[in-house]
Amino acid sequence: MSVSFYIEPGVQTIVCHKDSLREIPDIDNKTMRESKGPFTAALSDYNRRAAGLDHYKDSINAVYGRPLPDSIRLTMQTRTRYLWDTVYPRALLAYTRQHPASYVAFWKLASRVNAGYNPVYDTIYSSLAATLKRTDAGRKLKKNLDGARTLGVGRQWSGFTLQDTAYKVRNVTLRAGAHKYTLVDFWESHCSPCKQQFAIYKTKYDAYKALGLEIIAISTDYTKDTTLWKKIIHDNGYPWPQYLDENAHLATSLSIDSYPRNFLLDEHNTIIMKDISPAQLDKILNK
Repeated sequence: MSVSFYIEPGVQTIVCHKDSLREIPDIDNKTMRESKGPFTAALSDYNRRAAGLDHYKDSINAVYGRPLPDSIRLTMQTRTRYLWDTVYPRALLAYTRQHPASYVAFWKLASRVNAGYNPVYDTIYSSLAATLKRTDAGRKLKKNLDGARTLGVGRQWSGFTLQDTAYKVRNVTLRAGAHKYTLVDFWESHCSPCKQQFAIYKTKYDAYKALGLEIIAISTDYTKDTTLWKKIIHDNGYPWPQYLDENAHLATSLSIDSYPRNFLLDEHNTIIMKDISPAQLDKILNK
């Protein structure tokens, strides 16, 4: 979990408590007062729903322990996705329209874009004041938004130049109709959740193939970790195609900076879902 705080030009006092890992530092400036006051008030519905969902998750975990039944996990994932993709962006858009020159709104949008594209982000960006858009950070945000939009739901998957496991450069394109579904998964060798998902995919890969699914994995490892990348593939025997986006050049251009990130394509190579779990994938394939 990360928290945001804001430092303005000039001399300021920042108070951090050494015994707290996730506390927002004590800073008294205009932007922090906005963040703690009007912005938090504007997000009250989202915060209330998120707190309720956290309570629900805690109570369910107390009853069932782990792992949870797939039906319950799917329910929680659906509710979480609704909060993330609908409730929060809607509140952020309303706030930005009322406060177009807000640096709080600006940086909240920037953090959201780096976590994946949502069409409402274009509207939020358009609502920002021109003075913010003309800053270096504003131009960077526009670039990130344009990159993220490339992998938005409803967009066509484009061919990209990547390396295979022999470090040979390949133009990775997908032939329309070759598979009913294709799951494109961005990962890295130090990402434990990535490897946990891969372990699940491996046990079901033959069944997935029979249902018309192919998986394409794209590692974003740094050059120094490519030997580890190949070792993990070899030791675990992942049977699906593996490619390397060395030093995350492609991922960065697409505003992907957290993992795992995946995109589900239909037979026409149109992106139909993103960031789905193995349980959600099972449900789609078994319809």
